[in-house]
Amino acid sequence: MTSPFIFVLSLVGMIMGFIYLMSRSGIKHIEKKYPEEDTQIIQEINRGLMRMEERIESLETLVSEQVEHPRAKTFDEVNQETPPPLWK
Repeated sequence: MTSPFIFVLSLVGMIMGFIYLMSRSGIKHIEKKYPEEDTQIIQEINRGLMRMEERIESLETLVSEQVEHPRAKTFDEVNQETPPPLWK
């Protein structure tokens, strides 16, 4: 009977101890100053991702149009098909 009581009591004690340590040390919000070069690199990556998003959207448009209106077979594709047998 005392075993679950001791477990719960120790668990509550650990949680309270953790809260106490966090309040003593304090969670300090440190604002980082990024160098100008890092800012430029991040902006360049962002611009590249925006261009990539535009390309993906245009590809999605092309693919959706092909699904609605499939293209006709080319001459080579037609010639590569095996003709059906003349008799069975």
